[in-house]
Amino acid sequence: MKFLILFTIFFTVSCSDGKKQATETKSKTVEVKSEHCGKHDGNHKTGHCGKHDHNGNHKIEAKHKHQSDKPKHGHINCPHAGKKNLSEHDSHRPVRKTEDYIKLLENPDRDKWQKPEDVIKALSLKGNEIITEIGAGAGYFSLRFAAKLKNGSVEATDIDGEMIAHIKKRAVERNIKNIKAFVADGAKPDINPNSDLVFMKDVLHHVQKRDIMLSHLFSKMKSSSRLVILEFKMGKLPSGPPDSLKIPEKDIISMVTKAGFKFVYNKKTILPYHEFLIFTK
Repeated sequence: MKFLILFTIFFTVSCSDGKKQATETKSKTVEVKSEHCGKHDGNHKTGHCGKHDHNGNHKIEAKHKHQSDKPKHGHINCPHAGKKNLSEHDSHRPVRKTEDYIKLLENPDRDKWQKPEDVIKALSLKGNEIITEIGAGAGYFSLRFAAKLKNGSVEATDIDGEMIAHIKKRAVERNIKNIKAFVADGAKPDINPNSDLVFMKDVLHHVQKRDIMLSHLFSKMKSSSRLVILEFKMGKLPSGPPDSLKIPEKDIISMVTKAGFKFVYNKKTILPYHEFLIFTK
């Protein structure tokens, strides 16, 4: 005789740099076999020695491993999580409403794996630099850069006017006066030619004509300035974009150096989920 037992295991998958949580339900059918061995005299004799109580009732022990192992640095709040086939629109704008995207980007849990303070420390800023961030989004890094630069300034650019408006709003709220935010072209973003550092986090994999963009940046940046690129590492991560959207480290280095930049190093140990690549002109 066979008894079918349905175990429903609920687990929550976190998606992203804050947004939503999706609950995924999986059902597994476990087949429990009973063999006759004459151990009981009830309506049916079952042979699970030790698997029944003294009244002949079934004692079914379901053993399943609880998937409670949490990533050391927390889940990546990325809207691409779990998606295998993404349209061009989705790959460039994973969240349609800017207000929802901002909530995603400003989620405090992001700090656990994005480690903004460690990133800034690793850049060894003197405090008088001019920093341009391309694809600044909600200003997660730009606003932090500005707060650290006592005698410097930040120029935050993005293709989304709503993001730029949000950065300006946050700057007023936090009384940060050394930051400018403006809409810039995605393929050939305007940058201050006096920038000491140009920063791009999770931007390059969105760009279609990367060679044109990188060559443009090289032509605009001054000698000895730095280009810093953060991109998701390849391979299985607790969440985040699929490998089909990521750019392997060697490919990033190849395309950036082809544009004229010199590769300095990859600070691999700083961030758990991102390549931290530094180049100079």
